[in-house]
Amino acid sequence: MLNIGSNINEVRMDGSLKALQRDLAAFAEFGLTAAEISIHGLDAVKNGGIDRRRTSEINTILADFPFRYSTHAPNPLNLMDRSYPELHRDVLHASLEFSSGIGARCMVYHPGRYLVEEEFGIRGPLSFTYHEKQELRDHEAKVLQEAADCFPEVIIAMENARPYRLIPRIAMPRYPKS
Repeated sequence: MLNIGSNINEVRMDGSLKALQRDLAAFAEFGLTAAEISIHGLDAVKNGGIDRRRTSEINTILADFPFRYSTHAPNPLNLMDRSYPELHRDVLHASLEFSSGIGARCMVYHPGRYLVEEEFGIRGPLSFTYHEKQELRDHEAKVLQEAADCFPEVIIAMENARPYRLIPRIAMPRYPKS
């Protein structure tokens, strides 16, 4: 059966369970059959751990609707972060635990970010060596594999937030203006 759904934007929810309930009711009215839940929009993960009371409240709301659920990991989650790698690993695991707990079979994660969101665009051009980038990619892959092994019931889907180009901009081909 084909399921058509939509994401409930984390900014719209901003921690409000009433907003979650309102958007799910609207989805049902539209005839949608699936909904993507933004974990960070519901404050379900805090300080690297799952908030079980909050998750229970969310589950009570979700049970009132006939949707297939997927989740979106917190946008700041970055397994390449070198400042707080353990925190990001814990957030990933808590997000997967939340996803499993609400019956979501898929969780979206934005991979491959050498810089944390707060530094992107401020720090200037990337100054990582090829070796440093490879170490970060290997670390991210290792953490994702470990998490996938711990939560085999949840597919971790990769969604590009903003890809890095491997070649400098000045080396890109230039085409004549038409």
